[in-house]
Amino acid sequence: MRFNSRINIGKGINLNLSKSGASLNVGLPGMNVTIGKNGVTVNRGIPGTRMHRREKVLNSDGTKVQRKKTGSTRRSPMPVIIGMPKADPIDYSDPSSTTGRKRARQKAEAAARKPKQIRVRDDDTLSLDPYDIEDTKDFDRAMARLDRQAQAADPQVAAHEHIEDAEYEEVDEAAQAAVEDEIVRFNSEREATVWISRLAVPVEVGGGAKVADPPSAIAGWLRGITLPFAFAVDLSDFDTETGTIFIDLDLPEIEDLPDEIAKHGRGGSFTTAEVSAAQLREDYAICAFGLGVFFASHMFSLAAALENITLSAFTQRRNTRGDLSDDYIYSVKFTREGLAAYGPLDDDDPREVAMSFENRCRLSRQNRFSAIRPYEP
Repeated sequence: MRFNSRINIGKGINLNLSKSGASLNVGLPGMNVTIGKNGVTVNRGIPGTRMHRREKVLNSDGTKVQRKKTGSTRRSPMPVIIGMPKADPIDYSDPSSTTGRKRARQKAEAAARKPKQIRVRDDDTLSLDPYDIEDTKDFDRAMARLDRQAQAADPQVAAHEHIEDAEYEEVDEAAQAAVEDEIVRFNSEREATVWISRLAVPVEVGGGAKVADPPSAIAGWLRGITLPFAFAVDLSDFDTETGTIFIDLDLPEIEDLPDEIAKHGRGGSFTTAEVSAAQLREDYAICAFGLGVFFASHMFSLAAALENITLSAFTQRRNTRGDLSDDYIYSVKFTREGLAAYGPLDDDDPREVAMSFENRCRLSRQNRFSAIRPYEP
């Protein structure tokens, strides 16, 4: 039977009592610290809103929490800029009248716009000289003529141009490939965090390790795993007659999930954009149920004697007064036989998997959770 009570000792000091132990909460709305058997957790938020963050700073043995970097300051690959040769500076004459200067400038600009033809100097170097054509519609025909002239002047000219163009294309393709790799890597990290259910293992009927004390085996496994976010699991006593164990799972908050997605920016560069609120709610529902499926599958594999796991998941949310409260958002009765029927869980939506078992959950079509009363041992 669950037991949960909160005793107010003084202003900003609360003693929380539950079956799993006692914890002390010190602070005021917006900033408080929870001290319990699992360590020390700092809670920060804005009273009156649902914006808050919980961060575990000390483990139960007093050591600092070592966190993985889930992201880093990413610098977009340097764009490849292919420069065109600058035209030689134009030497404007200085006519005596304003009209003369204007005509001289217009004549120089017109000459600069004319197509160029390649000439080979006596020292085998190349030069670009104006090619005189009267009608711009003949530009394509003129350029084809220039190519023929270049090849006739020196076959190495055409070969040189071909190699140079290939080098430009190769550099540009390499830059685009680097951007694409960065986008794939960024989004893959985000997807791996949301779809934690893909780390679940197939469950077998009659399978699992032969252990004398399933709760001890599970507790040892829990101490050795690392996930992209903080979590906590409380285990009840194991019922040997029914092969049942009750699990309380402390979920991460929605603010702990990655809220950006990578995409192509202007000019093919790397950039990120915030995901929509609707997408973030869907990601959280997938992650929350995915954690339940992940833990249930591994626990069945750790202990052959386990036949039923009743897993109840809760998360911390702020009420209208800005106070933090633990709200259970789903309670599912997983069975070994039922989970084994799915086989590998790589492509299954964890929401559908969990909801296929007997459950208590109030999830709207907009992926909003309402508080529920969990199953009791």
